Amino acid sequence: MELIWNVAFYLTSGRLMEGHHLHDVVQLVSWPNLTRLPVTPNTFRILSLFSRRPTSVYFAARLLKVSQEEMNRVYSASIAAGHIKAINRPAEKPEISPHRSRTLLSSFLKKLRPGKSTNGA
Repeated sequence: MELIWNVAFYLTSGRLMEGHHLHDVVQLVSWPNLTRLPVTPNTFRILSLFSRRPTSVYFAARLLKVSQEEMNRVYSASIAAGHIKAINRPAEKPEISPHRSRTLLSSFLKKLRPGKSTNGA
């Protein structure tokens, strides 16, 4: 998780990661070890706010009077490392339900089984 934090922290350069928005309402789900990670001067304040009260990224930057670039950097690193979740969005991994008709696939797999020949040889 620390490596993922580092990569996201440095590569985002103050931009949001793809698929994330300024108006995401986020909540801290676990604290990163800030003594071992690169941080901004306001990282602790930002994460403290998200731990106490779910807040949008845009509003948190205005409330704490930090630059949007700094907020984006901390948010991107935290979301990449799994310490923050966006509570106004559905889960990122949708459940995959089995297809209702498996007859085409099962007939195709029967033809591919080793040891069975369909041409009579």
